[in-house]
Amino acid sequence: MSKHWYNLRFIHMGLSFGINFAVFGLLGGWGGQYLDRKFHSEPWFLVAGITFGVLFALYSLVREIMAIDKITNQREKAGKDGPKD
Repeated sequence: MSKHWYNLRFIHMGLSFGINFAVFGLLGGWGGQYLDRKFHSEPWFLVAGITFGVLFALYSLVREIMAIDKITNQREKAGKDGPKD
């Protein structure tokens, strides 16, 4: 595997985490704000919504890291090393 493609996996991981963090954090915030207005419980649902959004983004990051690690280990076992300069 060329170094170019090897590095793109990590760039993808970083971009994916940033997008997930923003999207799920905002969705959790908006959903929490809606529930706070409905039940007059400010700011508890907002805090919970943002927390769950961030935790979901971290969960997706960990899953992606585990997938990359699995692929890397399989390539090492097959005798194909990582990036070559």
